[in-house]
Amino acid sequence: MLRVVIGIILILVGIQAFLRRRQAVPAGPRGQAEIIAALFGGPLAGLLMVLAGLGFLASTSFLLISADKVG
Repeated sequence: MLRVVIGIILILVGIQAFLRRRQAVPAGPRGQAEIIAALFGGPLAGLLMVLAGLGFLASTSFLLISADKVG
């Protein structure tokens, strides 16, 4: 159940990061929060989060049954 919740959260956050408009950041020294926001706020990071979320959901969608068992 935890994987499903994590997968849904990753998909939602990834879509939000992918669709968010980037604002111009003035040149100069950056703080730690601004660096983290730049890493996780881009469209590539959003796409990776959506793919990771789909991976979490897909990992809960199948069950392996051995050859000597009935499913």
